[in-house]
Amino acid sequence: MIKTVGSGFLVPEEAQHWPRARRFSSAISTRFHRRSRRTISDRSRVATYLASLAVRALIEEAELTPKPALVDERGPGAHTDLSLTLMKSSAHCLRPGFELMPLASFRQIPGRTLREDLGTIGRRAERSMLLTTGGVNTHRGAIWTLSLRSTVIEESGLIGALQMLVERSNVAGRLRCNFRSNCIPEETLPPRVQHELLRIAQEAISNAIRHGEPTVVIVTLRWEAPHLILQIKDNGSGIPKTRRQKSETIGLRSMRERAAQIGAKLVIRTGPSRGTRIIVTVPISV
Repeated sequence: MIKTVGSGFLVPEEAQHWPRARRFSSAISTRFHRRSRRTISDRSRVATYLASLAVRALIEEAELTPKPALVDERGPGAHTDLSLTLMKSSAHCLRPGFELMPLASFRQIPGRTLREDLGTIGRRAERSMLLTTGGVNTHRGAIWTLSLRSTVIEESGLIGALQMLVERSNVAGRLRCNFRSNCIPEETLPPRVQHELLRIAQEAISNAIRHGEPTVVIVTLRWEAPHLILQIKDNGSGIPKTRRQKSETIGLRSMRERAAQIGAKLVIRTGPSRGTRIIVTVPISV
């Protein structure tokens, strides 16, 4: 007859009474539990290390000087609600959330459950950030960059990922974000195109919130064969002509580079007090 011993291994029941067998199973059990504890410990150390890298990256990005119109060691740039000290405090308060993300993802199969778990962690980290900064959005983009990964697109598609991004960008009483789309042939869209469009939308919303102080942001995705068109429109202050060249070196350049990587055309229409409209047109072979 076979019986399970404490270590989880199966041995003959009569062998339970053999001194050597007992010593052997006890030794296996000890090694097994030590290994389990070591695995948990290693996992925690890795998560702590990854969180430290994320926090350090945010702080180094904030300290990088010069950054025209942005917060750096010289001052707040064009911002009236941000400072280098506030950016650093925000980065440090996100450390617990950054640690929980890799722990939640450890050996997990990408899917709805993991996405929901990461979403819960992200929302808690976002609330912590807003409490620390007095309601100022300092690092929402960084939080969701770590949880809005390609697995989200694989699970929900580009439309679902954009919808989640827009919903997470809403700020009650301050900012309303909407998303619209028509009959998009998602099954024909290359993964790289979906990924870059999602990142462009993320960057555009982040830039609008940080620089334009809009109350409404509208994201639309429409299909006009053979082109897929992404548009991000806000009713903010727009980009003044005198600042446009400076801004081009930061977020706008990143969006242009992403668009170029998928053969897309990116157009920016803006003006003082007229808001900003970013239009990305991608040729798609159906």
